[in-house]
Amino acid sequence: MCGIRSDFHRLTNDFLPLEQCAPFSPQAYNAIASVVLESIYTCIDRISSLFDPNTYYYNLGVILYKELLSETCTHYFGEYERIFNFVDPCLDRGHFISRQPGFSETFFHKLSVKTSGIIMPLVRTVAKPGGARIGWAGTTTFPWSGLALGLVRRGIGFTSIQAEDCVVIPESQAQITILYQWADDLHLAVAEALNTPPQSLNKFDSKRIASIVEPMLSLPRMVDNPIDLLITGSLGEIDARLYALQAQARKIPVMTIYHGAFYAYDEPWWPLYENALPDIKIMYGQVDKQYIRDSVNTNLAGKSIRIYSRSDSHVQAIYKEGEIHQVSLLRGLKAVHLSAGGGWQKQRYGPYRDVHPATYLKWQEALLIWLEKQTGKRPYVRLHPKRDETRYDPVGYTNIGGDMLDVLDAADVYVIDFPTTSLAYISATKKPVLFFDIGLRRLHSEALRAIQGRCHYAEVDLMAPEAGFETMHHDLSRECSHTFVPTYCLSENSGQSEVEAVSDAVSRLFKAAR
Repeated sequence: MCGIRSDFHRLTNDFLPLEQCAPFSPQAYNAIASVVLESIYTCIDRISSLFDPNTYYYNLGVILYKELLSETCTHYFGEYERIFNFVDPCLDRGHFISRQPGFSETFFHKLSVKTSGIIMPLVRTVAKPGGARIGWAGTTTFPWSGLALGLVRRGIGFTSIQAEDCVVIPESQAQITILYQWADDLHLAVAEALNTPPQSLNKFDSKRIASIVEPMLSLPRMVDNPIDLLITGSLGEIDARLYALQAQARKIPVMTIYHGAFYAYDEPWWPLYENALPDIKIMYGQVDKQYIRDSVNTNLAGKSIRIYSRSDSHVQAIYKEGEIHQVSLLRGLKAVHLSAGGGWQKQRYGPYRDVHPATYLKWQEALLIWLEKQTGKRPYVRLHPKRDETRYDPVGYTNIGGDMLDVLDAADVYVIDFPTTSLAYISATKKPVLFFDIGLRRLHSEALRAIQGRCHYAEVDLMAPEAGFETMHHDLSRECSHTFVPTYCLSENSGQSEVEAVSDAVSRLFKAAR
């Protein structure tokens, strides 16, 4: 944890105290989230004292890290807004839960199959005598059955990892007691940051902690059958995270297949989310040509993390080398704003990723008005299909849902302000991209340079965007080129499928171990 704590201080040492931040700005939420995050680190350290110093596998602070961070930030962000009288103009627009299919469910009709460790009969395979056996858990960007077929050709078999009985967490009651004390301490720390009496704040109490802990205790434990490797999708999912930690407790290495836009970020919440947990990572892009993206490049066991590369198959299908279409004026062009920042009320956390969705909507509406003035045409929007609710959707604009290919075809120019997976797809085209950096994500300096080389770029004060619009207007005449996609999305063997790349990585891993 020493490296993670020093990384936290590196990334938050320039945060202003809350009273010096513009009210309800991203910087204000950063200040609150940093208090929450540091308190979670302290809680994890306290729990560690119950075990051998090197044992983190059954530390509830580690296991429930994402849930604790998200739940407490969401709670105290709401308290901050209540105490300081945030006015939400969208409350009278009703509350609608979005049920649209996610991106992975529509783009190229590829399903992301969640197995929670259950090995499907279709892909149950047997290793060659003396061959490696692996299990898997969680969600990834392709069906696990495809990986099973790729590995069986290499003599690598699969076995089930899920037992019928529930996981047992050593010292669970003692750990829960520490979590209760942590909640008390956090409440006082947040009250001090808000400069308000603790009794004026609603407390994140023991009932809320129990609601987080109890579902985890009902998850199945890992079977005793030996495997040589556990492959997981995102470790942000509690079941995959718990299986990974159980595997490592048995000295079984964990390989995580990463997806999304994480390669661009340099943010303090990331290490314990999943960055410092696995033994091996499979990541998009040419890793040897990228920055050493992990400021913490060893896992919690103190082992160096091995990294393998793969290409984003969707980007492969879109990407064409050649000159980017240059644009000096937007007049007459059809624009689409790809948004991921609005409609998130149930899970808010940080630092570097939060503002009230009504505040984001105000910025988005200003952006859309500016785009219409510049282009002479009403822009489209692409709203995040998994957002919590639709009350924060901009009114009067066509939302292009469904297949991402429809978005790519509909627009002459793409506009983005929140670097997510969509950034890779629009950057793979030859069309101009406008990137407004509104401070909701902290981008690594080298990734930012690559993005600036590909996109027209402007840093924007989300609370007062006019100067940022002027900056973007002057940046339009600049020549852009493919500085981002070749390095951050495609591997050297860019013609290889994701499944084949992962299969090869597993095969090389076992050959190197012999």
